[in-house]
Amino acid sequence: MQEEEEKQNAAATVKIGDLPEDMLIHILSRMSLKDAVRTSVLSRRWRYLWMYTSGKLEFDDRYDRDITLLDDADERSGIVIKRKKFKTWVKHILKLHRGQRVDSLVIRFTNLRLRYLSSDIDSWIYFAVKKEVKVFELNLSVEDGFHCGYKFPNIEKLLSRSRELKVKSPVFGSLRSLRLVDVDIDDEVVKYLLASCTCVEHLCIRASNATKNLEVVDPLANLKELEISDCCNLESLEISAKNLVSCTYQGKEISSPFKKTPNLTELTLGGEFCHSFIFEPNKHSSYSAQLVKLVLNLKTLVGGGAFSLFLVSLCLSCISLSYKSLTLSCPNAFCQTSERTNVPCDLPQLDSLKRLELNTVTKIGESFLFFLSLIKASPNLHELKIKVNFPTF
Repeated sequence: MQEEEEKQNAAATVKIGDLPEDMLIHILSRMSLKDAVRTSVLSRRWRYLWMYTSGKLEFDDRYDRDITLLDDADERSGIVIKRKKFKTWVKHILKLHRGQRVDSLVIRFTNLRLRYLSSDIDSWIYFAVKKEVKVFELNLSVEDGFHCGYKFPNIEKLLSRSRELKVKSPVFGSLRSLRLVDVDIDDEVVKYLLASCTCVEHLCIRASNATKNLEVVDPLANLKELEISDCCNLESLEISAKNLVSCTYQGKEISSPFKKTPNLTELTLGGEFCHSFIFEPNKHSSYSAQLVKLVLNLKTLVGGGAFSLFLVSLCLSCISLSYKSLTLSCPNAFCQTSERTNVPCDLPQLDSLKRLELNTVTKIGESFLFFLSLIKASPNLHELKIKVNFPTF
């Protein structure tokens, strides 16, 4: 009896090596790129299976330490070696890939310094076009603020290359998420992509020096999240997307970009525009009343009164309004007296606001009293977070 059960269990057991190749490829597609590549040493059958995966291809030079070679080189030459090895690694993997499609391509190259790499970066974009990716992220940012000046291919180049690759029109037609950081992209290219990528749900353009007059307007039936940040040459921005839910804008003060955004409930602001929202609230009353979540990122504060007075007033406000959540993070904080006189007191009512967050880097003694106006204008606030960082110099 026991022997029969053992035979039945053995017959019911299926070894992973016995599965058909399409099922194995499906499993590998759910693994990280490095883990999928490592399976190539298992046997001759597994050697090339990873090349047909359709999942996520992610390259990040901050974490791909296996391709970093410093040896006895000095810091400068070590960075050059790392840059070249990372570029070679990406090129090698993309060249070997044989699958028809890739769901996601993420490349974060933070050690870019030389412009001669532009042709290599172009090839990464064309790979994404050829594989009809749904998620594409290209991040060339550097912590020290260096801007590499890489230019996203123009419309003519995109169309020409897509024809050579025999890609179905339109270019990036399957795209659902596009994230470009420290990549210069022209307004015309953004307009073309928005018109072509009818399925796009998330768009992020950060630190693009070529973006000047941007229009994000309907028909954009699926666009839910938008970020436009640190585009130093931006002169105008128009956002008219009826299904947009979440938006981040950090940059210079411009005329209100929010034209038709009836479903916008989450907003993150930074830079000069954030100051305008605080100290010129009536300019933003057309959309501020519908916000449920508001995040303000400020580098410096201008207002009246001292930080200690703010804390006392804040605690009293929280008690009277019965907040469900209050978080204060003020590392290395101490108080000095500083009197100012331009605290706004005529904020429009933010009746829908439930979550309010302030993140700031400020000098000791700068005022936070302006924030009390926001609190008092938000009778239904449930959660309040304040994070303050003081410079150590």
